[in-house]
Amino acid sequence: MTRSGRATGRIEEMAGPTSRWRASLPAGPARITITAILLLALLAGCARKPEERVIRFWQFWNRDLLGPMIAQFEKEHPGIRVEMETLTWASGLDKIVLAVASNTAPDLVELGSTWVPKFAFEGALRDLTDDVAPLRASLVQWESGTIGDRVHAIPWLVGTRVLFVNQDLLAAGGADTVAPATWADLLAASRAAHAPDRGVYGFGMNAGERHVLYKKFLPFVWSNGGDVLTPDGRPNLESPACVEALAFYRSLVPSSLLERQDQLDQAFLDGRLAFTISGGWLDKRLREKGVAFRWRIAPLPRPRVDSPPSASFAGAEMLAVPRASAHAEEALLLARFLVDGARALAIAEAERSVLPAATDAAVMRHYDARPEERVYLEVLRASKAPPPHPGWVDMQEAINTAIEEVLFGRAEPREALARANAAIGAVLARR
Repeated sequence: MTRSGRATGRIEEMAGPTSRWRASLPAGPARITITAILLLALLAGCARKPEERVIRFWQFWNRDLLGPMIAQFEKEHPGIRVEMETLTWASGLDKIVLAVASNTAPDLVELGSTWVPKFAFEGALRDLTDDVAPLRASLVQWESGTIGDRVHAIPWLVGTRVLFVNQDLLAAGGADTVAPATWADLLAASRAAHAPDRGVYGFGMNAGERHVLYKKFLPFVWSNGGDVLTPDGRPNLESPACVEALAFYRSLVPSSLLERQDQLDQAFLDGRLAFTISGGWLDKRLREKGVAFRWRIAPLPRPRVDSPPSASFAGAEMLAVPRASAHAEEALLLARFLVDGARALAIAEAERSVLPAATDAAVMRHYDARPEERVYLEVLRASKAPPPHPGWVDMQEAINTAIEEVLFGRAEPREALARANAAIGAVLARR
């Protein structure tokens, strides 16, 4: 029997008794036409559909925000389906570590910039250097995803921190309401505004959050010409620039409110804090609340009038392709789609805590029309990221310990930084 004969016989079996099925068909050519149509339908149903490629994407943003983008990507790339999972900042890193260790990592994953070195040095991430060459000129902060001269993650969304100024509190304390230009200006204005008996504080200083503390202190080090490591990779915290920065930071303590970041942000929202260092998330809350006092944002002050522009902390959300990905090519397609300026800007506008890594003309026009937000871009240009080293988590712990020892009067700056320097040297030796 021919292939078509077997198929026709199968149709007859499915239709019931042969005589009844044939009797129901018209006679002549019409019967032949209906039979042919049924045969073609059966063959079409038996034909294999193109295999659907499923890529798993882990990220930290609101699903409602990214969902429409993923749907658009799937529409533009038939045959690719994205299974998106939203992680939490409380447990997301642990989940990624376990997935990498068990060889069950997703095809595309969002990583905080300080996480990238650890995974890259462990060989858990795909080398994207050649794949992302066309993107290099259109995105900023590649250094956060680059180890040596090899790229392991793509900048997606970036962020920095600025100085928030309550101008009404400064005026009440008799201080200049213009943002302080130098460290001395900041110290004087903080002291003038500080009135703890009325629940008003000069400066908001982080305490009790070790993963945040170093991010607030290191900008003072960088602005003073110091750094954690020397250009050739040796510990550098004992340098005069680092010691001077920590000594100044300590001088702010008597006129400060020492609290966690969320409490400092709330104190500023309540009009009880003259200065605090925070990010775009506080900007968003201030505008939504419509506070009654005058406020502004500004770059962090310089050590001296003749110092270069001050540095701030640069963070980034990076997109990486784990080495174990079975669909690396499709994952890269999704990454390129997401870092597009218009899409990254949509996320930035919705969240108001980040900026696009993209620098295309549309993004620049957007911020040109909003000078109050453009401050973030200007600060970002002078911002720095921690050294991309796999032992950074241990290094930052040593820095945090030194800062807390000094802030709470348990050690002098030089002594505390010497211990931190030795600890960082040990980390470098192990790695």
